[in-house]
Amino acid sequence: MYFAPLDFRMGENTVVQPDLAVVLDDRAHILDEEPTTGSPSIVIEILSPSTSRKDLYVKRDLYAARDVPEYWIVDPTARTVTIHSNPGNRRYRSVVTSLDVATSVQLPDVSITLEDLFSPYYP
Repeated sequence: MYFAPLDFRMGENTVVQPDLAVVLDDRAHILDEEPTTGSPSIVIEILSPSTSRKDLYVKRDLYAARDVPEYWIVDPTARTVTIHSNPGNRRYRSVVTSLDVATSVQLPDVSITLEDLFSPYYP
């Protein structure tokens, strides 16, 4: 798992910095260059007022077109996680919005309880 700033080149003139990116072993070769020239396995974007429109529409379509198999949108305001799945057809066709537990499509053993995710941290 990698977090910004890590550049991913998604086209000739398009470079993105996802909030979080997961690169599984089958795509590890993309990390050999900076910026990377391939697509990560999972992208996670955390919505904020200044980026939400871009994350919800522009980046979603870009990630689908570049064969990112799984795209998570974390919405701290709504306290939801929306998971888009791309089975290699350059379009996200299944979308799951979770209110309780978010589970990865690619890694079904990986899940997070939203109550834990959105709870304030007190040392």
